[in-house]
Amino acid sequence: MDRLFDLAFVRAPADSYIDCVSTNPDSDQIDVNLAGEQHRQYVSILREVGVKVVEMPALETFPDSVFIQDPALLGRFHTIIGRFSETKRKGEEKAFADELNNSKISVGKMEYVLYPATLEGGDIVITENGIFVGESSRTNSAGIKQLAAHLSDHVVTPVKTNLLHLLCGCSYLTNREMLIAPE
Repeated sequence: MDRLFDLAFVRAPADSYIDCVSTNPDSDQIDVNLAGEQHRQYVSILREVGVKVVEMPALETFPDSVFIQDPALLGRFHTIIGRFSETKRKGEEKAFADELNNSKISVGKMEYVLYPATLEGGDIVITENGIFVGESSRTNSAGIKQLAAHLSDHVVTPVKTNLLHLLCGCSYLTNREMLIAPE
């Protein structure tokens, strides 16, 4: 494949999604049925472009679990299980690790981010030239240091941000190009 990723783990929004942690002022108007339809369309598009999709079951006890990128950084040779700072999400990373262990998907050596570190996947931007990690309200410097230690053969660069997650303000495209929302 000519892209950085060829496998995607997804999780449909649970009925409890309306209780997710959000900074959006309209979060009380979440339409779970619409979110479910949008999720199905997203999965369909991923499959259409040739991405292998692994669908994980909805987790009612974790309203934010649809954001499946947050609990871990997965790779062929390493999987780093993060550690949530958000109280409502604590335990979700363990549920995800258990699902990975029970799956037939090879995720390499599984390692964990430990207290007092916090690390969420929404703060991690992967490029061909290295990994950028947002130091945010969700990921602290100890989490970034532990990630760098686990992935010592990669360049891990911290980026201070006031965003909820670094990925809220940027997306890596390719060839050293990044899409950034300046506001």
